[in-house]
Amino acid sequence: MTPEEMTTEHYAMECRRCNRTWQATYQIRLFHDDAGDHRLYYQRGVPVTAPGSAPCPYCDGQRVTLVPWPVPVS
Repeated sequence: MTPEEMTTEHYAMECRRCNRTWQATYQIRLFHDDAGDHRLYYQRGVPVTAPGSAPCPYCDGQRVTLVPWPVPVS
C-alpha cells in the first residue's frame, strides 16, 4: 500500500425527487494497494458515503445526482 494523501473536493448535488440542490465539501483520502486505487470520503473527520450515493438531506430520496460545481444561479 502506498502512503495516503488527503485532498479536499467540493461537490454539488441535486435530488431528482424533490429537485433541491445542495453543496458539500469532502476530505478525500487517496491510496493505492494491490487491488488498485481507492478513495475514502470524510466530512469533519467522519467517514461518509461517496457524493451522490447518500440520500437527499431534505426528503431522504435516493435519486441524487452530481451537478457541475458551482451550482449555476437561476
